[in-house]
Amino acid sequence: MISQHNPTVISLNELGTIVSDKTIKQLLFSYNIFRSKGTNSHGGAVLTVDKKPNALPLNIHQLNCVAFQVIVKNQTYVLASIYSPPNEPVPLKTMSSLNRISKNVIIVGDLNAKHPNWGCTSMNHKGRLLAEWLENSDKYAIQNHGMKTSLRSDTTIDLVLTTPTISLSHCGTLSYIEKEKTYQDKPSKWFTFLQQLLEALKERVTLYHQTAQQRPTLSSYLRFMLKHKHYLQNKYRHSKLEEDRIRLRSWNKLIQYELKSFRQNNWMNFISEVACPNPTHFWKTVKCLNKKLTASFSAITENGNIHTTPEEIVNCLQDHFYSRFTAPTLNMNNSIDVLAFKLWNELSNSSHKDIELACENSDLKFTAQDLKLIIRKMNTKNSSGFELNNVLSTQQSGSIPHLSTLTRVDHLMEQLTQSLRHNSLSVVVYIDFLQAFDMLWHPGLILKLQHLHCPYAYLFWIVNYFQDRITTIDYQGHLSDQIVITRGAPQGSCFEPKVYIVNLFDLPQIFEYTRKVHLYVDDLALLYSPSIYLEYIKQTDEIQTRINNDMVKLEQYADNNHQPVNKNKMEFVVYHKSVQVPKIRIVYQGQCIQQQKTFKYLDFHLDSKLSFRGMIHAQFIKLRKSYAILKYIHCAFPTYFTLKMRFFQTYTWPHLYTRQPSFACFQSPIKIG
Repeated sequence: MISQHNPTVISLNELGTIVSDKTIKQLLFSYNIFRSKGTNSHGGAVLTVDKKPNALPLNIHQLNCVAFQVIVKNQTYVLASIYSPPNEPVPLKTMSSLNRISKNVIIVGDLNAKHPNWGCTSMNHKGRLLAEWLENSDKYAIQNHGMKTSLRSDTTIDLVLTTPTISLSHCGTLSYIEKEKTYQDKPSKWFTFLQQLLEALKERVTLYHQTAQQRPTLSSYLRFMLKHKHYLQNKYRHSKLEEDRIRLRSWNKLIQYELKSFRQNNWMNFISEVACPNPTHFWKTVKCLNKKLTASFSAITENGNIHTTPEEIVNCLQDHFYSRFTAPTLNMNNSIDVLAFKLWNELSNSSHKDIELACENSDLKFTAQDLKLIIRKMNTKNSSGFELNNVLSTQQSGSIPHLSTLTRVDHLMEQLTQSLRHNSLSVVVYIDFLQAFDMLWHPGLILKLQHLHCPYAYLFWIVNYFQDRITTIDYQGHLSDQIVITRGAPQGSCFEPKVYIVNLFDLPQIFEYTRKVHLYVDDLALLYSPSIYLEYIKQTDEIQTRINNDMVKLEQYADNNHQPVNKNKMEFVVYHKSVQVPKIRIVYQGQCIQQQKTFKYLDFHLDSKLSFRGMIHAQFIKLRKSYAILKYIHCAFPTYFTLKMRFFQTYTWPHLYTRQPSFACFQSPIKIG
């Protein structure tokens, strides 16, 4: 603005102590600068004049007022800049004294005086006194009548007063359009941005409410100390006094000490809670360390369409779950579908008398208490009914006693290492069933249980358990229609995994080599190893043919049981020791299965070379975190031996115990004889 308009005189008010004299001199180096201090840290007046006219400063001896005298065309002029704070009176005596020095006086400044005489919409006490003084004295006249000088309101508080001997031909304000032309910056719509931010936050939050009382994490005395620290910071920022700086520094050190003590006391309280001899109390206290927040959502994307309103989201979810829980379409030309449909109708349409008669004729007599005991045994994996009747094969793990995750991984690793020791290759196809538990076909399960000679009393009970199940979706108070569930196992119960693994008990039998089938609930891994007596090229051809034949059998099994396979998640890894990666083409339902270099199977990273590099690196990261906790507890509480053992068994020992399969692979084979 200065370079464009090149003004001769510049008046600045309310610079306070924030802008130093050095900064003003650097910015206005071509002007003579006269400055007066203010009565507060936000006041002050600055008056600058071009160096060409010989301007002489005047000693007014009044804060917030600065003036100089200049001679132009043999006439003496006095120019003054005055700032009057809102809570202080207008310096009328100083303004009258300027008129005694010269008859040509120009006064500019922020007087904070409002009166309708110079175009203000309101009037205050300072404006009334100034208007009365101007009418009685006739020494000055206001030149900028009705000129808007405030950005926050339509008022005139910055006045230009002159003696009757001076008349200004033009007096106006500079528009901000010129600033936009100079910098070519578009003004930011901050209020609009704030509204958009609040609307986005409102859509993002699933449930929100205004709290009646805020519960801060810090104590009341710490919050009081922090509030006093902010007061000292503002005081030093305005005064710049050395004593204020020392007081702020000492108070800051005291706050740091109190914060450290506060954290230490909280940690001591947590340790005392953890050190409780009651295991239940220990786990309730420690579970907060592993607690994960549920992810909220505010929109759903479906086939490129984004649903944002609660009604659209509820309708979308209703259609999705309705199609998921609807019974599959049966093929009446398929004998399995026909038998399962007839058996289900016979059991579901039976009267209560038929059910009671079947229970009376059955050798199994059970009550409601007996059913509770059976379900409890399922939850603790102590049910021996499957093992006694040889229902489940040895290839099935999960939800079965003595057949855990490590058992399945050990078995897979043993077969892989046997093939690699003979410098041969092995292929493992990892298969994932689509929405496994939700796709359970009820009539097919009942038909399999009948083939396993399950008593009709149990069949009646299971059919009754699956019937009349409904669900409703509630999203932000919007309810969907009732969805009838005719497919899938109930979520969250111990009955769910048991029913699913029984439904797939005959899956390993469809493949050529059942002992190389690894099934962990719904995770299926098929291992293929060629004959070591064949050439390398013939090995790949032979193993590719076997895999594709088994894929055809798997496709037929999935169609008969209405248990679809997720083709997009099917992958396979070729484990080998050769330099060149063997190329194998596996097809399922006309789609090629993607080959990977590594795969995470049951939380174990297995790469094609069985190097375990990624798995060991991931476990080291977890061990370092637990090691830091154990190290701190050992140094801070050397006598808490029980506490250290609990933390070790909870956070460290599981990671070491799960490394057993990888450690077995690094051992050299034992030679006999």
